Amino acid sequence: MKDNEDGFVEIEKVDSATEQFHQQQEQQPVMPSIYTTLTKQQMFQNITKSFRGEESFATDQPQEFQPLDNLSSRLRCTSLDCIELGNFVGKGGEGRVYSGRWKKSQVAIKVISHPYMTKTLANHLDLIMNISNSYCIPHHAYTYDSDNSKLYIIMEKMDCSLWEFIIENKKRLSVKEKIEIFLCISKGMFYLHDMKPPILHLDLKLENILMNVGQNGKPSHVKLTDFGLAQFKTTDLLVLDSPLGTLRAISPEILRNGECSEKCDVYSFGILMYELLFSKVAYVDEDDSVDGNEMILMAVANQNRRPKIPLIHDKYCDNEQELPLFEELLDLMQKCWNNSPSERPSFDDITSTLEKLLL
Repeated sequence: MKDNEDGFVEIEKVDSATEQFHQQQEQQPVMPSIYTTLTKQQMFQNITKSFRGEESFATDQPQEFQPLDNLSSRLRCTSLDCIELGNFVGKGGEGRVYSGRWKKSQVAIKVISHPYMTKTLANHLDLIMNISNSYCIPHHAYTYDSDNSKLYIIMEKMDCSLWEFIIENKKRLSVKEKIEIFLCISKGMFYLHDMKPPILHLDLKLENILMNVGQNGKPSHVKLTDFGLAQFKTTDLLVLDSPLGTLRAISPEILRNGECSEKCDVYSFGILMYELLFSKVAYVDEDDSVDGNEMILMAVANQNRRPKIPLIHDKYCDNEQELPLFEELLDLMQKCWNNSPSERPSFDDITSTLEKLLL
C-alpha cells in the first residue's frame, strides 16, 4: 500500500448524500421549559454510555498484536501485505471504508483507528469474525497495523447501500419488494439477537443495509453491515448539524438514560421502515424542522415525537391491491417505534408478520 505521511492512502473528500442536509442551520432558539426533563449534556452522556457499554476499550492494557485464541478466527488473521486499498467508499461512525483486493478478490475494507490491541477488542473481533448468516455481511479476515494504529477488517463487497438506492438514486420499489427487503433485515436482526450473548446493532439504518443490484435493476442479496461495531463509534455521532446521522433512528430510552436492549434495534427498524416506505429521510422537511435537530431529539425522548406520517398513501403504492399491505406495514412500523420498549415486537414476531404479508 502506498501511504502518505500519516500512514494513510490519500483520500479525496466525498460529499455525503444530499447538499440540503448539510446546510448550516440558523442559531437554535432557547430551549423551552417542556424539555427540562433532559438536558443536551445528559443526552450526549447517555448516547456515549450506550455505545461504549460498561467496559471501555480504553481501560484495557495494551497488548502486542497476536491472532485470536479461537481457531476459526486465528485462521482469518491476515498479513498487511496481502491487502490492497482502493478507492475511498464512505465514512461511518467507526471508521472509513475502501474498496480493495485481498487474495485476488474484490472486497470492502473497513479501516478503524485504534491506539492499541486489547483483550476486549480481540474478544470482540472473535465474535464478529464467527458470525455466519445469509443476511449479515461476512467478515473474511482482519489485521492490525501497530505502526499506524489501524485495524483493518476485510468484508464482502456489495454494489451499494439501501440509502444510495432509495434516497440518492430515488429508485421506486413495489410494496411487495419493500416487504421482501424488510424481511431480509428482520431475519438478520433475529439471528444477531438470538446469539449468546445477543449482538445489538445500535446503528440500524438505510446506510447500513447493503445490497447488490440484479439485472432487472432491483435489489438482491440484502444484508446487514456494521453490526457489533457499536464500541468503535466516535464522538462524530454526537454532531447534530444534520439529520443524516445515526441519531435520527436512536431510541428514546437511549436518549433518556443510555439503556440498551434488543428493543432499541426494533425502534430503529421502525424508523428504517418509515424511510423505505415513504422514500424520505425521517424528520426532514417537516413543518417544525426549523426548531433544529437537537430539539427534535429532545421531543423524541420527552414527548413521544416520531416522523410525520403522510395522510394520503395511494401515491406510495403501484396499484389499489397494494394499499392494504401498505397499511399493514404502517401498523407494524408504529408498533416498532412504540415509546415503551416492552410494547415493541421482537424480530421473531416481526419476521412472522412480514412472512404472512407475503402469502
